[in-house]
Amino acid sequence: MQRERAASLVEGLFDSWGPSLYRYAFSVTRQRDVADDLVQEVFLSLYNELCSSREVASPRAWTLAVMRNQIASYCRHSKRLPATALSASLLDSLPQPGCDTDRFARESDLARLLGVLTRREKDVVILRFESLKLREIAEKLEISPKTVATLLSRALRKLSESSGRPATVPAKICGGSPE
Repeated sequence: MQRERAASLVEGLFDSWGPSLYRYAFSVTRQRDVADDLVQEVFLSLYNELCSSREVASPRAWTLAVMRNQIASYCRHSKRLPATALSASLLDSLPQPGCDTDRFARESDLARLLGVLTRREKDVVILRFESLKLREIAEKLEISPKTVATLLSRALRKLSESSGRPATVPAKICGGSPE
């Protein structure tokens, strides 16, 4: 793809999609400068990808995947945990022009629901939603797998109580074995 055409595509996408990516990055990092840097890196990567004559079928999906990877890398290298983001579900739930805002309201309810948890319980729940095993969560948080299971069980009980629904959580989520 020509550089001018690639630049035009990236600029248009940056204007329309950049704010959503920024909100997602900021919701995880809670640092404006880091979120700005991550967004810039994502769009620079897209520009380089387009200039290398590689086909990008869905630029929005491509930038979202790259943003997720950039955030994961940032969290790994800075030893920070994504404390407030629910992985991709937060970004996917952002209201877009002309779309149904009921889903955004549900995600806001979920954020309020998570407010009943302690910091450690939130960390465990979020890492479990990211499909980490109990042993992996224990290593990341530097606690024992039994503590992870206890925190997860306590968090699920609190979430159940605050939502007014009986707890019907598959045993697979709470763990059983640290694998």
